[in-house]
Parts: sequence; structure tokens; C-alpha cells
Amino acid sequence: MRPISVPFVRSLGSLAAAALTAACVAASPAARAAVNARVFDRVWSLVDSRYYDPRAQGVDWAAAHAAFRPRALAAPDENALYAVLTTMLQPLNDDHAYVQSPAEVRREALGESARPLLGVRIVRRGTGYAVDDVRPGSPADAAGVETGWIVESADGRPYDVGVVRVDGVPVSLVFRDVGGATRTLTIAPRTASPGPERYPVRRVGDAYVLAFDNFDPGAADWLYEQLRAVPDGAPLVVDLRGNGGGRVVEVERALGCFLPRGARVAEMRTRRGRPRVSTVLGACPAGVDGPVAVLVGRRSRSGAEMFAAALQEAGRATVVGGRTAGALLSSLQYPLPDGGRLTLSEADFVTARGNRIERFGLPPDLAVEVTQADRRAGRDPALDAAVALVARQAAARPLRSAGPETPE
Repeated sequence: MRPISVPFVRSLGSLAAAALTAACVAASPAARAAVNARVFDRVWSLVDSRYYDPRAQGVDWAAAHAAFRPRALAAPDENALYAVLTTMLQPLNDDHAYVQSPAEVRREALGESARPLLGVRIVRRGTGYAVDDVRPGSPADAAGVETGWIVESADGRPYDVGVVRVDGVPVSLVFRDVGGATRTLTIAPRTASPGPERYPVRRVGDAYVLAFDNFDPGAADWLYEQLRAVPDGAPLVVDLRGNGGGRVVEVERALGCFLPRGARVAEMRTRRGRPRVSTVLGACPAGVDGPVAVLVGRRSRSGAEMFAAALQEAGRATVVGGRTAGALLSSLQYPLPDGGRLTLSEADFVTARGNRIERFGLPPDLAVEVTQADRRAGRDPALDAAVALVARQAAARPLRSAGPETPE
């Protein structure tokens, strides 16, 4: 999960301090309680002073402090602590207000490095974890794991994202499926890379297709370079189905390849009511003038929703796939005393036409479902539909003459 954010960079010194804190916590319950107190107080005070809505969505934030602080101090480990913090944040009903435990932060920092993997993308849901995606061909896929399942336990203990798996050593996992039934599966992880986050432009049928999974620093420059390979007027599909967002400025720069410089994209309003108008930034060396489709789905979040909505509202692209996540508030990330992280919404967000995507999601112009069975069979009906659509649009465009005709 990657919201629109401007992350605070942590120094090596602070990382070392977090490691020392972890060692102290392991030494005594009193040390654990002391660290829990510092983490809780940091989270509560940041929400109290920085959250974009000073009314905290109607939540009595002072009462939350009184109710949850004793539970946080009594938490015996970081998993229990972050479950308490997650429960406290839930009434805000805001996908951009969440915590990540030190283990989750460390796991995220591994990036694309190869390691033993089950082949599932696990996300925190409430006080537990759920399967957000299953990689085709992975051990989890072969075992029949489905998206939406809740992870109840691993090897008889509560699921812990920080556990390092061993290649080939089976893990006994208990899931609760979407119907509420319990399923126990034994899965042996296999060393693999989590997969690239950017996929070079490629030809699919009569269209060009590119996909990328975030708007992190450098994303717009990468997009510029990829678009050089797309001929003038050629149909293009931009696949954002796995894109979790990133930096606002990267979205604004990327839009410069499709929309006029200075075009209004959105408006963000801070806690004090100060508006910031988001506009398209120029400098794209290879603007796109052919038909465009944008692929989205439930994993398209934040900056991906902003990008797709801007092109949809401007009539510059057809949005294909499924409804997006509905997680579009501008946010910042804050390090916590134990090495964890708080992400917090610091500005409200509406599109250029005043539409709110937060909690609702962006509906596609053309809805196409892709099932796990499709993915296992190597089918992608949403991509097929998008390619066919832009190819038809390109074929219907009038041909441009190279110069004045000369009658014979």
C-alpha cells in the first residue's frame, strides 16, 4: 500500500536507535511498556495536531486517548501494540490513516530483493491480516489461496509479518475464506523476487501497453522514456491495476504527457482550510496524441486514482477494469520511536470537477472483471478489452495527410 506521501527520511542513527530500543524491549516487560507509551503518545498527538480534519471525523479523540492508552501500555509485543493502534485509528474511516509495525517497515524496505516467498501480498485489515493478492504460479497459488481470505495463524501462532521464511520449509497456515469457512493449508515458500514495479512498454495486438506500480520518485522520468517507443498516434494502454500511488508531483508530471500544461487536476485543503490547487506540470518530451485507456482495479490507490480521474474527467482516456480502492487523501509518513511508521492524511482532496473519490472509488467507464481463474489460466480479459477499445478508436480516427494533395 503506497499512499500519496512525502516520506520523512530516517537516518542511520535513528535506525540504530530503533534496534537498541527493540533489544531493550526484549529484556523486560517494563521496557516494553515504556516503549509502548512513547509509540502510543506519538501516534495520538500527531493525529490530534496534524490530521486534516480537526474534528477527527466526529471521533472523540480525547476519549480515545483515555480508552486505548492503558491497552497499548499492556501490549506484550509489537504485534499486540499495533493491533491496539489500528483499532484506535479505525473510527476515522480513512485508508490514509494507518500504522505499520517495525516488522512491516523492514519487510517493505526489502523491495525487490530475492527471498523465500509464499506468493501472497498480505495487508493489515483491522487487527489482523488479509490476502490482498496471489501471484500466479506461486506456491500459494498452487495451494489454492484466494484474495480476500483472512490469515488466522501460521504454524499455530498468530500471523507475524516479520517472520523470515526458509526456502522449502513448509508453513501451516489457517485461513478464513470469504464465506467464513476455515481452511488449513501447508505451503512451502520458494525463493523468488517479489517482481518488478515497472514494466517496459510492449506491443499487445494493435496497441502499446505499459504498467507501473507506484508514482515514487523517478516514475515520471521513467514514463517519459517509455513513451519515446510509442509511435505518434498509436493506441496506448496504461495499466495501473497494481499501482498504490506515491508522490503528488510525480502524478502531476506524468499527466503532462497527456494533458495541457497548467490544466487543473484537483484541489487539496489542509486542516487550516488553506487550498492547494494541483495542476499538470509540463516537460514531457514525448507527449501522447493517440487514443488512451487506463486500466484500474481494487488495488489502484491514491496517486493512481488521481491520474485516472484526471484523464477520465478531461475526456482524454477511457478507464477500464474495476472500481478503484477509494483511498485518495494527501498524506505524510512519520517514523515512530520503535521503528514503526504512521501514515496520516493531512489534506482533503477533490477532483477538478469537485468529485470525491475517498471511500467511494473511481468507477470505470468500461467494467471488466478478471478472476483468479483467469489469472491462473493466463487470461486477462480487462487488458484484452482495453487493447481492443483503443485499437478501434485509432482505426476510426481520420488519416492525417502528409501534405497538400496534387491532382494528376
